[in-house]
Amino acid sequence: MFAYFLMFSIPLLGVLSPVRLSTPLKMVLWLMLCLGAIILIGFRYKIGGDWINYYEAYLRIDAEGFGPAVHSRSVGYGMINWVSSLLGFGIVGVNAFCATLFVAGLAWFCRKQPLPSLAWLIATPYMIVVVGMGYTAQSVALGMVMVAYICLSERRLILFFLFVGIAYLFHKSGIIVLPLALTLIDKKEFYRWVQIK
Repeated sequence: MFAYFLMFSIPLLGVLSPVRLSTPLKMVLWLMLCLGAIILIGFRYKIGGDWINYYEAYLRIDAEGFGPAVHSRSVGYGMINWVSSLLGFGIVGVNAFCATLFVAGLAWFCRKQPLPSLAWLIATPYMIVVVGMGYTAQSVALGMVMVAYICLSERRLILFFLFVGIAYLFHKSGIIVLPLALTLIDKKEFYRWVQIK
C-alpha cells in the first residue's frame, strides 16, 4: 500500500509544489519513486493479465533448462527466466529484473521531459499499473523503446538501433519504432536522392 502511495504522491508533489527542491533532494525523491515502482512491480505475486502464462514459462525453463529459454517467443525474457532459475531467484527474480529494466527506461524518459514529475504521474495508471504489472515482457520492451526514443531525439542513431534491438528481444512489437529513424534524414538530401534514382 505504501508503494502505491509513493507512486502517486511523490510525482504529484513535484507537479503541485510551489517550492523548488534542491537537486540532491530531487534525486533522493526520484530514486525513492523508482525503487517503490520496482518493488511494486517486481515483487507482486499472482497479479497481472499474463501471470499464469509467465509462471508456466518459468516452470518449463526451470525444468528443461537452456533450450526452451533460447527457443521461447521472447528470447530476452526466456534468458532472464533461465538465469533466475540458475540463481534460485524464481519468478520473483524474473519480475524484479524486468521491473528494473522497465522502470529505468521510464525514469530516463520522464527525466528528459520538461516536467518529469508530470510525465511520471501520467504514466502511472496505465504504463506502470497495467503494463508494468500485467505484461512483464512487453513492459521491458516498452522501457527500451522509451530509451530508444530519447536516443533518437538526441540523434544517437546507433544507440537507438541497439535499444530497439533489445526491445525486440523481449517483444516483437518493439520493432515497430524502427521507421522513426527516417526522421533523421535530411529532407534536401532525401529529395535529391529520390530524384537521381
